[in-house]
Amino acid sequence: MERGERNMNNVQKLLGEEKVQKALDYLKQDAGNILKEQLEIVTIPAPSNDEGERTEDFARRLREMGYEPVIDKVGNVYAKIPGTDPEAPTVMVAGHLDTVFPRTLPLEVKEKDGVYHCPGICDDTRALAEVLSLARAFKETGLKPKANLLLCGNVGEEGLGDLRGTKELFRTLPIDAFVSLDHWGVEEILLDATGSKRYKITYTAEGGHSFGAFGKPNPIHAMGRAIAAISELHGLKEPKTTFNVGVVSGGTSINSIPCETHMLVDIRSNSAQELEKLESTILDMARKAAQEETDHWKHEDHVNVIIEKIGDRPAGSQPHDGIMAETFSQVMEAMGKAMHISEAGSTDCNVPVSLGVPAAVLGYGGTGGNCHNPEEWYRPDPNYPGPAHSLLMLLALTGLEGVCDGVIVKKK
Repeated sequence: MERGERNMNNVQKLLGEEKVQKALDYLKQDAGNILKEQLEIVTIPAPSNDEGERTEDFARRLREMGYEPVIDKVGNVYAKIPGTDPEAPTVMVAGHLDTVFPRTLPLEVKEKDGVYHCPGICDDTRALAEVLSLARAFKETGLKPKANLLLCGNVGEEGLGDLRGTKELFRTLPIDAFVSLDHWGVEEILLDATGSKRYKITYTAEGGHSFGAFGKPNPIHAMGRAIAAISELHGLKEPKTTFNVGVVSGGTSINSIPCETHMLVDIRSNSAQELEKLESTILDMARKAAQEETDHWKHEDHVNVIIEKIGDRPAGSQPHDGIMAETFSQVMEAMGKAMHISEAGSTDCNVPVSLGVPAAVLGYGGTGGNCHNPEEWYRPDPNYPGPAHSLLMLLALTGLEGVCDGVIVKKK
């Protein structure tokens, strides 16, 4: 049997199984609970690298269902549904606990005409609520996956969280396939990973009075030389490769030669090779700028440059006709819909994709907008398709006792 036929047969067999239909019905009936938990969780502050309260809350909710959640050393929470086959692989489904918003930002839900407004209400609070609904569906209907299934809320997806949650998960757990819920397009699948390198580049020198010490090298001038050189680069359209100097800071006063200044640089690409090339070019420019500023003044003082990596997200890709895309395509076909493959993005799937582990980002139910904006909003209609698609995808990957084998192979 060809793999595509097996996937389609899996989905068809699953839809013909009474317990699966009960689980799908349960998810439809659970829509009110999903929204209720979403509105509760979104009011818990969870900036990247400070997700502790939300970690504990997510674990409590799993515990109250009868699971035994584990909190690892970085703050990930996961609960295991043991597979009926002890030799079977492990599949994880996850939503990320963190948001881009600072702890100081008020988190108050406001509703108008069926639309809910609150920072983080979509990204990724909705996903957490759907993972919890999936957890209830497995408990209430007695579904028994053949492979191990891990239900997870992970930390560190956003910004300078630097994917620390998924990096820890894949460092410590034998995960053979990974599904992240992290956008609202229920017919979309994201397969490819946009990698990034992020740097804090600091320039230092003695500094002094702008008039009395004139002739000493200036760290801000050195940084300006670096920015001017970087700005002459062009990046690439394909594979998309970009750069940005996003923050500059430093100096003492208008009439002082500064002692220190720094800039934050973001470098991205859909290609690991192009990312590495552009990274090398920009760092060389940063070093050269310090030397040029020193040479320009011919003074005994000199500009030092300190380069600190503050973010490292691996790039990668996987076949668009591979096991994840093929399986989700069959889910969509069985549901009377067409699958759409999204452009590459920077998500928790960067880690497994870079390791060669099958991974995909799927959408949650409803629609939303203004993500990463305090005016973020969510409309829970249509609510049901997201968790339904996720359930069928997970069962096709893991297999279901007495119905079908999973399509994921255990890593050697």
